[in-house]
Amino acid sequence: TYAQYVFLTDQNGCLDTVWNVITVFDLDDADFYYPQNSFCENDVNPLPTINGLAGGAFSCSTCVINSSTGEIDLNASTTGCHQIIYTTNGPCQNSSMVNICIQPQAEPVITPVPPICCDGTAIPIFLIASIPGGTWSGSGIVNPISGEFVCYVAPWGINTITYTIASTCGGDDTTNIVINGPDLVSIYNN
Repeated sequence: TYAQYVFLTDQNGCLDTVWNVITVFDLDDADFYYPQNSFCENDVNPLPTINGLAGGAFSCSTCVINSSTGEIDLNASTTGCHQIIYTTNGPCQNSSMVNICIQPQAEPVITPVPPICCDGTAIPIFLIASIPGGTWSGSGIVNPISGEFVCYVAPWGINTITYTIASTCGGDDTTNIVINGPDLVSIYNN
C-alpha cells in the first residue's frame, strides 16, 4: 500500500493537495504440476496438484481435459505433447503452463497360425506380429527374438503363445497354436 500526494496549482496560483491511497496486489499464484510429464494413452487419467490459488480453470486446446479438476482424459486425447494452462480466478488473475506428453500404447497383433500336423520332422515356423521388436514365449518357441516355433518340442494339443513389447507403453498379444500328432495307421495280417 502506498500513499500518494498530488500538489495542484490552479490558474490563480492557489495550491491544493490531493491524497490517495494506492494498493498494489501481487499476481495470484498459479503454480501447479502433474505427477509426471509423460503418460501412456492407456494409463489412469492424471490429476494435477495445485500449489497456488485453488479454484481456477484448466484448459488445453489439443487434448481433452476437465476444466474444473484438471483431469486429462488420456484415451480421448491425441498422442503427442500438449500445453495445459491453469488460470486463477482471484483478484489478480494469473496463468501458468505445464507440458504433458501422451505416448501411444503398443497393441501388437499376432498373425494366426492354422493347426499343424507334426510328425517330428516338420519345418520350423517363424511367427509374425504387427509390431516388430518384441519377444515370444510359450511351448514350441525356440528363439524368443525371431519367433521361431518348432512343433515337435511342444506338446500335442493347444499351445498358448505370447508376444510382448516391453517398452514403457508396451503391450502384448496371445494366440493358440494347435498341434496334431501324426495319424496312426494300423496294419493287420490275417
